[in-house]
Amino acid sequence: MNKNQVIQKLRKIYEDIQSKEKIEIHLKNIDRIILQKEEALKSIDLKLLKEENDLKKLEKKSIYNLFNSILGKFEEKYEKEKQDFLQAHLMKEATIDGLNKLKKEKETLLRNYSSKFNSEVSFSQQLKILDKLLKQDYPETFEQITLFEKKITNYKAKIKELKQAMKEGQKTTRKLQRIVISMDKIKTWGKLNSRKSKTNHTRAMDKIQRDLHVCSNYLEKFEEEIFDLSDHYGLDFTNLVEGVRNFMNSFFDNLITDWIVNQKLENSLNYASNTSDKISRILSMLELEVNKTKNYIKEEQKLKRSFIINSIK
Repeated sequence: MNKNQVIQKLRKIYEDIQSKEKIEIHLKNIDRIILQKEEALKSIDLKLLKEENDLKKLEKKSIYNLFNSILGKFEEKYEKEKQDFLQAHLMKEATIDGLNKLKKEKETLLRNYSSKFNSEVSFSQQLKILDKLLKQDYPETFEQITLFEKKITNYKAKIKELKQAMKEGQKTTRKLQRIVISMDKIKTWGKLNSRKSKTNHTRAMDKIQRDLHVCSNYLEKFEEEIFDLSDHYGLDFTNLVEGVRNFMNSFFDNLITDWIVNQKLENSLNYASNTSDKISRILSMLELEVNKTKNYIKEEQKLKRSFIINSIK
């Protein structure tokens, strides 16, 4: 094996080490989010049980029902209890769906992690081979080249992580835009006269709910990637995702308000649009960081070339 082959192999193993470190960080963040979701699910179950009991209590009080119906208060209270129950039910579905996807992702990551178990040992072995090949002619050059290569590989790994975060953010914005388009087609929550319009309305809302679940999963994945960047490279974008956290809960809050107060999709539509805009701003900042890092690579490559030429004269 010649010097160039050893250098190439060394670079590949170093990339595996970087990937392994990323997986370790990612697993830590996934465990944190899984724990949060499991705790949230417990709270949602308690809320769901409470809302169900509240509904049953109202339904059982027949004399109370009649008295309050005459006063015009019961219907209002009963409708509110139904909406609270609906919101808790929708949140439970979304949380369970997200939790299952996170657990599947964790299984995949653990398999990938196990395949890179000996990467540090392999790197040390190849380094010894290269050391023997170069030390005779350029002992000091070898040490410095290794440092250059390590820096460049680290920058490339950083760009890879930044682009992965951007990919998740772009998937989220595309899904949000579809939700906005679907919601814009539904003009009102009011009474629908024909059976056909009722059917179309129901289908549209079912599609929006499915898209919301997918969007929530994308958003959580985006947040995971942002936390990874913070832990791995000290790029603190975590404060930027605060405005889009708890997306599902906030969306359902707006949806229920639209249903009860506005009788049309207004707050929830605006909220989806605003969330999309916030993510787009985060993506712009990530793109800026990618470009900065590409320039760092060019600088290191230029310095490395200059150093090698000067060293072997």
